[in-house]
Amino acid sequence: MKIEFGLHTVEQTATNEALITGRVFSGPVRCGTCFSQACEIKHTTPDQIPLRQPAGELGLIVSKITCYGRDVDALEEGLTGSITVTGSGIGLLTPWMSIMATPATPV
Repeated sequence: MKIEFGLHTVEQTATNEALITGRVFSGPVRCGTCFSQACEIKHTTPDQIPLRQPAGELGLIVSKITCYGRDVDALEEGLTGSITVTGSGIGLLTPWMSIMATPATPV
C-alpha cells in the first residue's frame, strides 16, 4: 500500500523546507513519513480514476503536521491539512500533483 498526499499549495519556507497544504488520498501520513516520488495527476474523463505520471524523485521527510489549526502526529486518509517537509526535490512540487511514499515495514 502506498501513501499518497495530494498537493493544493506549496510554499518554500527555507532552502530545504516547504509547507504543503493538501489532502491524504491514501494514508495515513505520519511525522517521519519519507516521500520519494512526485506524480502529475492526469484527468481523463469524470468517470475514470485519474492517472498518475511520475514527475521526479524526492527525498522529503515530514517534520510537522497541522490539521484544523492543531499540531498532530498523523493525518488520516481523506483529511486535509498541512505538512512541513524537509529534504530534496522541493523544486519539483507544484499544486495539483501528488507525492508518494511507501510505509515503513514494522520491525
